Amino acid sequence: MNNENTKTAGVTRDREGRIIHPASDELWLDPRSLRSGRTEVHIFPLLISKQELTAVPAAEGLENDTAQVTCIFKVLDDCIVCTMQVDSRVALIDEATLKLTYLDCSDWADLSLSKDPDMADVMPDERGRYDLKPTALALFFSSVPSRYSSNPEASYEGDGFEVISEDEYNRRLASSKKGENPFEQALGSKNSKK
Repeated sequence: MNNENTKTAGVTRDREGRIIHPASDELWLDPRSLRSGRTEVHIFPLLISKQELTAVPAAEGLENDTAQVTCIFKVLDDCIVCTMQVDSRVALIDEATLKLTYLDCSDWADLSLSKDPDMADVMPDERGRYDLKPTALALFFSSVPSRYSSNPEASYEGDGFEVISEDEYNRRLASSKKGENPFEQALGSKNSKK
């Protein structure tokens, strides 16, 4: 890929020689743009829609509504090896404080891009291009926790309520004495009749 084609396609290179794709490229890879025998690093923005974000119950939003997908491509004789990493900054409700907080999330995978269905993790479309978005979305979803707490062992008290972890609840339940729990008295008398 020469410098003129890179500029006209909206693709740029950073100081480290990584290829930066615009959002309009989505996550399609045309293998003809890769140089055989060389390792190339491509960075794609992954736009996450509000509908896609609903798959992660704890997520309230995403910084700039995008995640960053970094792909390291190595062209081999029979396939393209891709190491994909998805990084994002996700807004989550902290279960300990019930406040919105941002958490850095990341996950990665090694993929094989090939026409051979026996060895491919991703197959090309009819034009020979590889759609990497489904894999990037899967890595994004796996990187975001379904629940988040900055202090999972602590309790949080508010105006007339207290939020405690399941571990704290079980600890309190195990250490409670008869007479301290009004429900235990009812259960105790019910169990003694059996």
